[in-house]
Amino acid sequence: MLLIVLLTSILAILFSFLALYLNSFILFSIFYCKRAHVNRSMILIYFKFGLDAIIMFFMFFVEIYNLSTSYRVNLITKNIAFLLVWPSSSTASIRSTLALLISISRVIAACFPIFFRRYQEKIIKFEIILILIPDGLLDQLVMIGFCKNSINTPLECDRFFCAINSCYYFYWVLHEQTVGCLNVVFSLILCIRILSSHYSSKTQTNKKLSIATRIALLNAFIVFFFNIIPSYAFANFTSANIEVAGPMATVTKTLGFVIEGLITRRVLFRKPRVSPGVASPNVVVTC
Repeated sequence: MLLIVLLTSILAILFSFLALYLNSFILFSIFYCKRAHVNRSMILIYFKFGLDAIIMFFMFFVEIYNLSTSYRVNLITKNIAFLLVWPSSSTASIRSTLALLISISRVIAACFPIFFRRYQEKIIKFEIILILIPDGLLDQLVMIGFCKNSINTPLECDRFFCAINSCYYFYWVLHEQTVGCLNVVFSLILCIRILSSHYSSKTQTNKKLSIATRIALLNAFIVFFFNIIPSYAFANFTSANIEVAGPMATVTKTLGFVIEGLITRRVLFRKPRVSPGVASPNVVVTC
């Protein structure tokens, strides 16, 4: 069993580092290297890249700490698990809500394109100010206020499950599964709308909107197969050893981040095809 825990910790470290690199690279390439045009309709998606990088940053150090304390008990520091898990879990909660808002925005853009183009900035500000920020504050109120989660964790605590109490853990899992399922539902609505529009009008959709939509659908796919299903399985199969189930859930989640980052990078920075006999314009690469 110890070998399985060590192997999953090593994989989680590797995947979290790769996901951190991919999301940081995407943001750096867009806003510094200017390898892709900054699209106003993708503001929430850019924000998601930043949250993904933050989550993977803390998760990387959580797994480094877990692996280190497995070999050297004297490295265990009281409350360090909570201080690492707290920002990671809170950011993950905000990120799941943001992913849902992205799917809702894509549905609005697909079903009411003229309305969305006219009011997209107001819609995005409404989602961020009236939904996203209160969701982050609610997470802190539930953890510290309602659930009375104490920072005074046991010295031997080195995992998510002992850094928080059962009250907040129940809320966190319920929030993740509920928001994730709603994300999948809105993504299915978006798929139906895209298919109906394709077969009825036979017209090509806007390329920029298509990129945002593909990223939103990709995120919903990753959330369902690498987050909802594993968390549901590990939360309901009580016979599973929690010392093994926890690290395995972390591995599947970080692997999902890596796959999403790789595909997103290809979608954003894929070189356009050049028809035979047609000269491609010169492209200036700044970095």
